[in-house]
Amino acid sequence: MLVTSGVAWLTMMILDFLWIGGIARQWYTVWLGDHMAPTFALIPALIFYVIYAIGLSYFVVQPAIVAHSGVL
Repeated sequence: MLVTSGVAWLTMMILDFLWIGGIARQWYTVWLGDHMAPTFALIPALIFYVIYAIGLSYFVVQPAIVAHSGVL
């Protein structure tokens, strides 16, 4: 489970970096405006992504591997 959690975490970090950091940054600035924090909070983001990757691995990836699902 550690490997699948690590892969899930790395994948989500890359995708979110691309999405939030590049593609949708201007959209979020326009839509959220003053609701956005002035600086990036690294520690809460890392905590979220670690918990998210563990949950994704436990509830989605591992059951799909056990069931030999072709979805993954």
